[in-house]
Amino acid sequence: MNRLLLVAVVAIVGTGLIAGFMIVGGPGHARMERYDSERAADLRSLGDYHRCVLAQEDRAEDSVSPPQCSGYEQAPDLSDPATGEPYRFARLGPQAFKVCATFQTSSQQEARNLRYSYLAFEGDEGCVIYGQGTGADAPAATLKQTTE
Repeated sequence: MNRLLLVAVVAIVGTGLIAGFMIVGGPGHARMERYDSERAADLRSLGDYHRCVLAQEDRAEDSVSPPQCSGYEQAPDLSDPATGEPYRFARLGPQAFKVCATFQTSSQQEARNLRYSYLAFEGDEGCVIYGQGTGADAPAATLKQTTE
């Protein structure tokens, strides 16, 4: 009788663990979600930096305006936490750009109305987009090529 009870308890606990991993996704899925959170924060930092660069380019033409971007003297040295690749930067026009990364889970897309509302998604690719307009001759490059 005690042996039967032990087998039943072990089976129930084992089934609960398996069901929990199926629902939550396990440690590998949690790691991918953490990487996606890092990507979202990195894109925001890079977007802030490039917004500052555009603003300083505008102020260079109008030398009366004082600089307002302290802390953004040089580009943040950020890269994808999982692959080590640089994030993708593309100039969309004279006052527009986007900084993009490929996300591994849909967690950022699902949360974008709340915490990550600044991200625009097209499939797995999430981007911070600033400005409007597109230029056919606007250069597209990786971030490393544009900040060196």
